[in-house]
Amino acid sequence: MIQAKTVLSIGNKELDEVLFSSPKKVVIYGEAATGKTNILLTILKHSVKELGRDDAIFYISTEGSVFF
Repeated sequence: MIQAKTVLSIGNKELDEVLFSSPKKVVIYGEAATGKTNILLTILKHSVKELGRDDAIFYISTEGSVFF
């Protein structure tokens, strides 16, 4: 059986320990324009560095408008 490696990082060892040390759900919430998306994009950026080139991370937003 192949086990997936979970590599999530915000780029700060102490915050990584608090946020990602054990399996759990993390909810980031707050007022508009307080940096929620920036925190998520930072986590994705650092996680992609850890995973390497052959892996992918997808960010799906269900907020806002969709333009075609």
